[in-house]
Amino acid sequence: MRRARATSAAPPFFKSFTKADTKRSYLDGALYHNCPVLVAHHERRMIWPDIADTVPDILLSIGTGMNGLDNESQSTAHRTEILKGGETVTKRKRTFLPVQLAQIAADRFDRILSCNAIWSDFKTDILSQNSHVTRDSHRRHIRVNPDLRFKVPRLDAVNELDSLERATKRYLNLNRGKIKEIAHRLVASCFFFEKDVGSVRQVKEGFECTGKHIMDPAYRILTLWRFDGA
Repeated sequence: MRRARATSAAPPFFKSFTKADTKRSYLDGALYHNCPVLVAHHERRMIWPDIADTVPDILLSIGTGMNGLDNESQSTAHRTEILKGGETVTKRKRTFLPVQLAQIAADRFDRILSCNAIWSDFKTDILSQNSHVTRDSHRRHIRVNPDLRFKVPRLDAVNELDSLERATKRYLNLNRGKIKEIAHRLVASCFFFEKDVGSVRQVKEGFECTGKHIMDPAYRILTLWRFDGA
């Protein structure tokens, strides 16, 4: 519960969460990492340092929706909304969202909350460091962000959940081929090839070996053998 409150403390909708024993306050992580691809990239390099500089089988980023018709005005609206939230709190003399915090949030929204821009910057940076991955980068670094074709609802607009769901389903149906390929790649990434001992031998074209494909034990719970490719 405390983790949920800490990660959901999005101004001006929810106040910051303060942990009693440490007196540390936490805000919605989106203020700094609304598209956490850089965090994920850093973490996977730390977890698997031996392959830190290799290209992942797949890096999938899933967005929460955008308005492809009017992204710029949407950003401006969010900025205004946050500033107004800060002003409201100040008038009430509340302390959980001071003017300084509202200003910081508004200043960061133009870039930090532009998830597509963050994703584009990430891909540009990756390609500049690994020019050899340019050929199939679009197959390994994938972002799915449904174009709703209308203004993204406010965080507290629960009455718009149905229209949001319909718009997302429409986007997924229109991009069914892409979604299917992503599903196949995710399933394929759960398997690895294990060589038979002593089977590697040099041939005219390079090397050959024998072995078998094995599912990573961590994914067996997914019962992937039932996957029918639909």
